Amino acid sequence: MGMRTKHRCEGSTLIIVLLIGSVVLAVAVALLGKVTGALRLAGIHKISMHAGYIAEAGIERTRARLSDEADWTDTVALPDALYTNEPLAGGSYTVTLSERDVDEITVTSTGTVGGVGRTIETRLRVSAPWWDDNYKCRRTVDIDNASTEILTDYQVRMQVDFIPGAMDPDFNDLRFTDSVSNPLSFWVESYVTGVSAIVWVKVPSMPASDTVTIYMYYNNSAAASASDRDATMDFMELGSHNLRRQNSRGQWRDTIAFDAAANFTSPVVIAQPDVTYNETNELVLRMRNVTAASFRLKQQEPRPPRNDRHGAETICWMALDAGTWQTLDGVKIEADKYSTGANIHAEAYSVNTSDAISFKYTLNSPVVLSQAMTYDDNHFVKTRQYNLSSTGFRVGMEEEGDSTSGHGTETLGWIAVESGSGTWEAVPYEVGKTADAVTDSWYPINFTQGYTAAPVFLVWMQTRDGPDSSGMRADLLTNSSVAVKVEEDTTYDGETGHITEIVGYVAVEQPGIYPIAKYVFPEPVVTIGEEEGRKGTTVIYRREIAE
Repeated sequence: MGMRTKHRCEGSTLIIVLLIGSVVLAVAVALLGKVTGALRLAGIHKISMHAGYIAEAGIERTRARLSDEADWTDTVALPDALYTNEPLAGGSYTVTLSERDVDEITVTSTGTVGGVGRTIETRLRVSAPWWDDNYKCRRTVDIDNASTEILTDYQVRMQVDFIPGAMDPDFNDLRFTDSVSNPLSFWVESYVTGVSAIVWVKVPSMPASDTVTIYMYYNNSAAASASDRDATMDFMELGSHNLRRQNSRGQWRDTIAFDAAANFTSPVVIAQPDVTYNETNELVLRMRNVTAASFRLKQQEPRPPRNDRHGAETICWMALDAGTWQTLDGVKIEADKYSTGANIHAEAYSVNTSDAISFKYTLNSPVVLSQAMTYDDNHFVKTRQYNLSSTGFRVGMEEEGDSTSGHGTETLGWIAVESGSGTWEAVPYEVGKTADAVTDSWYPINFTQGYTAAPVFLVWMQTRDGPDSSGMRADLLTNSSVAVKVEEDTTYDGETGHITEIVGYVAVEQPGIYPIAKYVFPEPVVTIGEEEGRKGTTVIYRREIAE
């Protein structure tokens, strides 16, 4: 995610943020280093200016005035010295403006150093309300959404650099609010003590092609960490489950519950194939009753001579809400579900239809897993995929080989994940494809990651080179490898030989919920502004003029 960061307020020519306290605004900086001034909100549309001066050799005169002389009130008593060439006594002086329709003015400070006159013009804007006076500093965070989409609950990633003397070295005092001081959920993904942190902030709404400003607060020594992963991120959940043996044809015995922290709303679920091959009868896994909290799963065998009372098998599953996502290390994921009656011919069935699926964004060598998520038609069925590219694929339903009619309408779900490997919160994972070499014989896949235990593993054909009715089976899953094969059913004929296919797989070391973030292209660009002091004023323009 793109990001531009300004680290300190000294010398900035764009945005200077005031510190409130003994020195509020360094208007003169080095030239007029002892001349200070600030604006402070003193009621609705009222602003006060404080100008303090400590006499010092080389500075002969100081004056603070507004861009419009009419802004001065008639009732404020000012020391005569404010308008003379004489140094002011130490202390502060206050000028109160009458009511205004705008909250911006220009302050002009003048002085003479070594006989050379200097003028500094500073345009100031009253700061947004301060969220909590226990936090002494804040910075604006401007988020530029260059996309044409309105973004909702979008997680913005940013790097926060440590500010010595003002920020907790472990970043425990970070807080974020919107422009009207509503706290925002955030998560410190990682940090290096006293150096920098990677932070995700959930922004409730971002207009298309527009910039949103939020605030980052810090400098509160009493603050405990408020980093909250579960409230900030969305999640992908991966799990494994031991399906019980079926006692009768069509029996549903297993309901699998999601982790409540995953907080799904409309999950896409993939749960096949089995990874144990305890029984050799042809097998697909059927799903129904997918809700935000759980789903049901059963083994399904083809029609007789199979009895559809399949033995216990271990399966793995993956779930995430429909949408476009990215992992913490930037791997893109797309997921969706839709209703279809597209049927790919299954040997005895002559009609051949499929759905063209287009990805929202170009994906790098994606692996696609798909499955029927409903049980509206109880005939044996699985998905077949082909024409996979970086921009989409085709998919349809395929019944058993001797089916002479098409399968009824079902909801198909699919998940596309970019190929690669890495770690997910220190948990290793990999997404990959085999060579065009997987047949009906067992084919070994050796993992590229060093897993400490057998990983969660899902696999499915990425091609449809062999047209006979077929699905996938897996076996011998360990921490270093697994065996996979293409399984044809024998309802149409007795042969099970299958030509080579490419298969794609996902392996993650352990079950659990894994944080993901919404993704849009182009990604929002983050600019962290300069430091503001408590109850301060933002400088939005400054220039120096040599007389």
